[in-house]
Amino acid sequence: MTTTIGAEFDSISEIYDSTRRAATEAELKVVSSELSGCRTILDVGVGTGRFAKPLSDFGFEVVGIDLSRKMMSKARQKGVRNIILADAHSMPFKDASFDASIIIHVLHLIPDWLSVAREMGRVTRNKVAALLKNRQREWNNSRHVPGDSSAMSPVFPELWTRYAQLREEMGYPIRRNRRMWQNEEEIRSMLPPAKLVKVSDEVVVMKISELITRFQQRAYSVLQDIPDDVHNKIIEKLMSSAANADNDSEGTTSTLREKQIERRISEELAIWQPDQLRPR
Repeated sequence: MTTTIGAEFDSISEIYDSTRRAATEAELKVVSSELSGCRTILDVGVGTGRFAKPLSDFGFEVVGIDLSRKMMSKARQKGVRNIILADAHSMPFKDASFDASIIIHVLHLIPDWLSVAREMGRVTRNKVAALLKNRQREWNNSRHVPGDSSAMSPVFPELWTRYAQLREEMGYPIRRNRRMWQNEEEIRSMLPPAKLVKVSDEVVVMKISELITRFQQRAYSVLQDIPDDVHNKIIEKLMSSAANADNDSEGTTSTLREKQIERRISEELAIWQPDQLRPR
């Protein structure tokens, strides 16, 4: 499992930063404010250092762990120095080694997220923080992709669902226990944070063609374990579906390039006391 995740992110390390936005001013403001008073920070799933680098620039002493050597190499190129190849399920640190620990947009990749939360509680003295997206608040008003039984589903998750369906039809189902953002919904209820801080609530606009381009580039780790010819056939079908979507409100057919997805994304920083997460 851990080896697979590391290899998948190795394969997208060259395009990772170009297909994800950098840490926003709002995110950095809230995270740095909530970690005020903490000196040593553990960044679990440091990746290319999108948060580790600016937090280091703010004066925090950041140590990052990750499973992808190539992602870590990108972080080092940015000037992030204290990075260790390690599994978040079993961290090579003594109890209470850090003032705080953070995990940024990683929980949705971890089927056994609870064991990672327990480990973060073990190695932390003061605060454990996770940046969470509230996916229940996402919406869009673009056209629906035809052929999907969930006709009322928004286009963004619909394209993901269609890709997964086509994979399975072609004999390459997604094998790993990927539950995506359900993990972040569960953690709120199973381990209620001591504090939830609103970070942002915004509408993000993306052209459907841009999303499909990311699919073509295999910009997401879930797209890695499939042969090129199968992947290309799926992309062709997705492009055909999106291009033949319903007419727009004015009764004229938009081109694939013009179609847009509007997504409302609400983001929160969850804060726990370490003893909330430690086994009892």
